[in-house]
Amino acid sequence: MNKLEQLKDIAARLEVASGPDREIDAHISIHDGLLFGWCGTEGWYCGCSSNECGAPLGLHDERRSYPVDWREDQSLPKYTSSIDAALGLVERTLPGCGWHISTVEDGSIACWLEPVPDTDFIENAPTAPIAILRAWVAAMIAGEEGK
Repeated sequence: MNKLEQLKDIAARLEVASGPDREIDAHISIHDGLLFGWCGTEGWYCGCSSNECGAPLGLHDERRSYPVDWREDQSLPKYTSSIDAALGLVERTLPGCGWHISTVEDGSIACWLEPVPDTDFIENAPTAPIAILRAWVAAMIAGEEGK
């Protein structure tokens, strides 16, 4: 899967997300280069080339033991549940990007990113981290399509 396809897959997952989701966190981590890859029917992350190995290898941190369930791995960033993690991703991947977060009349949260002059990305979501991530992935897709 190339970078643009990966981003579009993340966008589709975020579109239906209503709250914290460790699988989305893992997909974003793969895109961000924190994980080796994704394999197995269980959704474990691993560094093998097989699509069915299912061996959890963890993050690039040289650890020797891993949680039984990869979703409990505290090293996996909690992008979908943490405003700080989501904004950290924005700051790392879109340096100099401005952002604003506000509540919308319907109770949802809006995030507005200004990654480049004259281009704004505004997204609404049930939670602030999801709104941030939806705006981030829209900006990243636009950047990839503009190449």
